[in-house]
Amino acid sequence: MADPEDSAEDPLAAVLAATEAQRPAVTVGGGSEAKALAKVEAMIALMQAAILNHPRFVALEAAWRSVQRLVFAPGEGPVVVKVLPATKREIVRDQRAVQDPEDSDLCALLWHEGMGSEEPFSLLLADYEFGAEPEEVQAMRGLAAGGAGAFVPVVAHAAPGLLDLPEWSALPAKKDIARVHEGPRHIAWRALRESEDARFLALVGPRVLARGGEGAPRWVGGGWVLASRIADAFRREGWAAAMEGREHGTESGLPAMGGVPTECDPADGQEVAFGLLGLTLLVPRGAERAAVLLAPTLHKPPRFHASGATSDAALAARLPWVLGVGRFLHALALRGQRELHRGRGAQASARALNDWLAQFCDEDGPLAEASAELPEVKGHPGVHVLSAKLRPRLPQGTPGAAHRVMLNLP
Repeated sequence: MADPEDSAEDPLAAVLAATEAQRPAVTVGGGSEAKALAKVEAMIALMQAAILNHPRFVALEAAWRSVQRLVFAPGEGPVVVKVLPATKREIVRDQRAVQDPEDSDLCALLWHEGMGSEEPFSLLLADYEFGAEPEEVQAMRGLAAGGAGAFVPVVAHAAPGLLDLPEWSALPAKKDIARVHEGPRHIAWRALRESEDARFLALVGPRVLARGGEGAPRWVGGGWVLASRIADAFRREGWAAAMEGREHGTESGLPAMGGVPTECDPADGQEVAFGLLGLTLLVPRGAERAAVLLAPTLHKPPRFHASGATSDAALAARLPWVLGVGRFLHALALRGQRELHRGRGAQASARALNDWLAQFCDEDGPLAEASAELPEVKGHPGVHVLSAKLRPRLPQGTPGAAHRVMLNLP
């Protein structure tokens, strides 16, 4: 859930104190009872308004409305939603306690709850906003490492401060977005983007409205919309490759304020600048729709002398590639472990995996090329890992060469 800052004053305690101070004397006759009741009702209304509009309650309501929208979205398909009650502070403390993010409790938890339980999940939505401060970058590095270990992308929310903005409403007038992370202040951020683990982290902005009407607006992080589009793709096709663009990346039926469902209406072309920074921009499309036109991950793909290798690296840095490849990797890892547990050798088990993969490699299949091996871990007899070469056919394009990936078996 979201983790808003603590308020300096407890509004509930203040309302209770004010109510006690204005407690009417109980008298008989002269309409004192009616006046007393009116005062009590007014104080109850004041208390209710203080509770309903407190930042913590507003954030909680917005989050649960978003969970409800995700769970009860129309369509049929095997989409399961689980909730992990962990605050942003807990993530930060967990990363402070270790030098290597892979040694954190978070990484162990994600593995245990995913591949380790033989029920791998395909997406982790972290309902937190992140800026570019060193402590926040450290927390993001931990989330990315946890996602990499289980081959699960993590979607979170970009804070306006990540782009040196006081608030999202200032975005349309922002110039030179592509250069905002230059300079010594953002060394840690740039190092995170250049890491391999960064392909398992996606940040989305601006915020989107969860509920309008009376009281404080219920804003929620843009990552909820991206998660909803991913779930919709799973319901339609069984994997989430087609989850961006105007056709498949548009979320409908959103509340609106000022004619748009997002906190601002970005200027033309800013989605391209966001993509160059590894960020996902939510673009309003009328009063009740918002679209994910491009879905990059935070990873900054390397450039090579060969243009084909550069193109493949750019494709592998996008969220549809991570989601599509991850779907097959999880299935292969579970199948490989079961084959080995039956007492079959690594070679026979690998042949079974390749026979299974072959059905997806026909002319219209989701894979242009695929193969799998189960090599033994050096120095650990009897312990195997999954080594797979996959070349998926994605709406964004088909890589020129298969990408080799490794995954521990459950």
